[in-house]
Amino acid sequence: MSTLNQTKKVIWAIDPFEMETRPNPGIIQEFLAWSKAAGYAIQPIHILPVSTIDPAEIDDGTWLQRSVPSAEKTAAQYLTDLGAKDTLPPRVPLCPVQSRSKAVRRLLDLAESEGSPMIALSSHGRTGLGRLALGSFAENLLLQSRIPVLFLSHSDRKPESKIQRILFPTDLSKNSRTAFRLLLPQAKALDAEVVLLYAVAVAPYAVAGPAALGSVDPGIPEDYFEVQAAWGVEELKLWVAEANGQGVKARSIVKEEGVTSQIARAVLATADHEKVQLIAMASLSGAFTSFALGSVARDVFRSQRYPVWVCGPKVFGVDAIRDHHASTASP
Repeated sequence: MSTLNQTKKVIWAIDPFEMETRPNPGIIQEFLAWSKAAGYAIQPIHILPVSTIDPAEIDDGTWLQRSVPSAEKTAAQYLTDLGAKDTLPPRVPLCPVQSRSKAVRRLLDLAESEGSPMIALSSHGRTGLGRLALGSFAENLLLQSRIPVLFLSHSDRKPESKIQRILFPTDLSKNSRTAFRLLLPQAKALDAEVVLLYAVAVAPYAVAGPAALGSVDPGIPEDYFEVQAAWGVEELKLWVAEANGQGVKARSIVKEEGVTSQIARAVLATADHEKVQLIAMASLSGAFTSFALGSVARDVFRSQRYPVWVCGPKVFGVDAIRDHHASTASP
């Protein structure tokens, strides 16, 4: 099996001081096994804020000499307790103020300086991955990161040591295809099949009003779903061919789901049926996008059933949302 550059480091954001809410060790073992198979090293990082410390202690080095080694020791014990033996030694960089946004920026700067292929973030169980993913730290991380973010689930399912299939839901936009292309080298390194899913749907407000009157929105053609499904089939043939050209096994599924609020259910049902080990997706906001941060991605996170690899808007550049509207207009 081919592997990626062994020097690449996946940054794993940890909080060793969350003593009562540690991640599921089985899920961590799964993550470590996948990373090893892809040829990645794992670099655990805990951002340590210093805002509550007397500036004089920082200036004379007293606090650093006392607290940083202690935090590193705590982080190392945290990894040992999780059975995470095959990682690099944990690093504890400082954040000048006790601010989630500053901590996110510090983490992203480190990831970018290392040329990391992704940042991993694990759930601690008590609040669940859905709340973690939509909390201040993780939401800021996803919105600001120029590289994909891997959200590790807290599922009770039996962990698996190998990724055999990856589900990639798509709305067939340009940005979604960019995310797909970023996924392909990792899928190849893992020797994993990619299952593409296109769920045809419209926003709820496009049908709610007229439907209440027993009519169809005149702005939606009667054959809308059939035309979109046929278009999706043809488009996905190109995506599958591109994956095959890079040595990645791929196939496609097209479903008609009615309204966008049903897409997350279709994603999870397909993931269950196809027995995938990972869901990968692009996450953007916008009126008609199927995979808005506040809808499908949120519901997939909250399901706690699968790890989710996500490309946020910064991966695609500052004009991602504008470009997304333009590229989702189908024939």
